[in-house]
Amino acid sequence: MSTKPFSRRAFLRSAALCVMGALAGCQPKVVEKIVKETVEVQKQVEKVVKETVVVQQKQEVTKVVEKIVTQAPSAPKAVDLRLATLPFFVPRTEEMVFLFQAAHPEAKVAIESIEGDFTQKMMTLVAGGTLQDIVWTGNGYIEQLVLNKVCPDMNPYAQLEKPNPMDDVWEAMQGVSFYNGGLYMIPWALDIVIMYYNKKILAEAGVPEPNPKGQTMEEYIAMCKACTKATKKGGEIDQWGTNLPVKWNAIFTSWIYGYGGRFFNEDKTKVELNSPGCVEAFTVMTDFWTKYKVAVPWGANLGGDPFTTGKCATSHTIRMLSKDYRTLGMDFDVCAPPAQRVLRKTGMGTMGFAITTAAQKRGVDKSAWQCCATAVSPLCQKTWARDYLIVPVIKSLKDDPIWRGLAAPPKNTDVFIDALQYAITIPDSKGLECGSTYIGVTYTAIMDAFDNIVIKGMPVQQAMDAATKEINDCLAKNTKK
Repeated sequence: MSTKPFSRRAFLRSAALCVMGALAGCQPKVVEKIVKETVEVQKQVEKVVKETVVVQQKQEVTKVVEKIVTQAPSAPKAVDLRLATLPFFVPRTEEMVFLFQAAHPEAKVAIESIEGDFTQKMMTLVAGGTLQDIVWTGNGYIEQLVLNKVCPDMNPYAQLEKPNPMDDVWEAMQGVSFYNGGLYMIPWALDIVIMYYNKKILAEAGVPEPNPKGQTMEEYIAMCKACTKATKKGGEIDQWGTNLPVKWNAIFTSWIYGYGGRFFNEDKTKVELNSPGCVEAFTVMTDFWTKYKVAVPWGANLGGDPFTTGKCATSHTIRMLSKDYRTLGMDFDVCAPPAQRVLRKTGMGTMGFAITTAAQKRGVDKSAWQCCATAVSPLCQKTWARDYLIVPVIKSLKDDPIWRGLAAPPKNTDVFIDALQYAITIPDSKGLECGSTYIGVTYTAIMDAFDNIVIKGMPVQQAMDAATKEINDCLAKNTKK
């Protein structure tokens, strides 16, 4: 016998057949009574069926709700983060934070602008227990922030991600983001120093535009000579070929290696700034002022950047300045920097974000990491790249029209990627006691050497001997035995 329950329709059909069968053998009054009773029964049946269906539906809904409640993850807990950045970088920071909060609505990020000496401010915040959860940083600051326990290694967080967001970052930029094997910066851009040139100035000087792949140093010097002149008849020279930023460590360190020298010896116990390769590099750099006189006068104030004001034919900088040059309506393009005697070298580095030890102590480090990692997400990279600000730091956007398809100038966008072939990182220091190419004794000694050569007319070898001695005396005094 089947135990399958009747459906509502089957039950009513069966009852009706029973009634019809009974009617065939009954009297009219009896039939009328049976019909009335049957109709009443049918109403009762329909009521029971309806109630049963409602109960079943409620039970099914209850089961579904229970399943959702027991199987779905709990809602993320609200988290408040503090982020320190520099004033000029606030707009870019806001864009990154907006994208992070859109993906993580449970998080709120307060952006705090830090002015003045950045590293000193960080140390003050650490000492006072008021350090933010995320900080702006740059490859030149990593060592200081690590050694002063401002930033922890982010590599463990990155390795938990599938895929690891750093895997898509250009290897060169990974190199400037790591220190002693630890990840201490999420880089924002593929920042490599290239050469910009003013097409109008070159045309007026009768100089052809340089090959996008670059010039020899001799060709560059000749171009600078042709562009250095008085633009007003009978006036003094008011236009120059270059304003080479030799005091920028991205320039002077790369030129050292381009002329066959090196900054440190093998174990970084001494600098080798007075070696033949280094002396040649500093000679060629300063010759633009002392020998050829084709550079904007040392320390001159011409009312702004000489390149943007049309008083200089060339500039050596990164992609970010393209936006400013376009805003000013300049007619410009880019090419590889001039080649040094031994190798063509240029500097690279970048800035970005890092989590702090304060975030770890507060237990918000995972959220802080996710905010930092937003910087290398395709959407954030496209946001920054769409407006001439960056060359994307992730390889997957190498040929993306978001930046490749932007209207010229600049036209020679291949230069930004080709520069990877000859870009080098700025050398690390050995501890903080003697500073680095950014700060401290090392930086000051090198700046003094430039001034001694250009302003005081000191022979290059003598100036580099003095700088080398000052730095090495400090290193000898502070090197742990």
